[in-house]
Amino acid sequence: MAIDGTHLHTPDEEQITWRYPKRAGGTIEFGYPLLRLLAVVECGTRAILAACFGPEDVGELPYARRLLGYLDRSMLLLADAAFEAVDFLAAVATTGAQFLVRSSARRRPTIQRGLPDGSYLATLSLGVYRAGAGYSMLPLRVVEAWITVTLQHQHPGHGRRTCTPSSSVNGVEVTAAH
Repeated sequence: MAIDGTHLHTPDEEQITWRYPKRAGGTIEFGYPLLRLLAVVECGTRAILAACFGPEDVGELPYARRLLGYLDRSMLLLADAAFEAVDFLAAVATTGAQFLVRSSARRRPTIQRGLPDGSYLATLSLGVYRAGAGYSMLPLRVVEAWITVTLQHQHPGHGRRTCTPSSSVNGVEVTAAH
């Protein structure tokens, strides 16, 4: 399964603009009204499992939380870095689904131990402190990778980007990735 969002233009009519406003500059409104659409899609068949929409000014995560009830323990949820909020990942974990989310370069999980394939087990603090137990932690497996894309008229290496996916972990023992 994968989750992602997009914007759709709506008709510029009064019956719609009260709910889906136009973008506004300092003195004028411009463009067509936009709505935000989020969907959970099965990656192989591209079947839509669930979707929701609303005004585009809300952001993706509130809509994504509405779709969590459609996930279960048989699923692996793929998502981009817009969905790496620790509270959202914890909510995905409570559904039983596993996740694989691209993390931003700013994400710094607490490394617990390295694995033979170069990935490592880590934790993220959920920011919830319990007396006598400390902070609640979300366990992750982190894989750091470099992806290089060279276009026809581009110097090699100019398209090089770091990619750091984080995934949920079922237990302490993790099989090395190949």
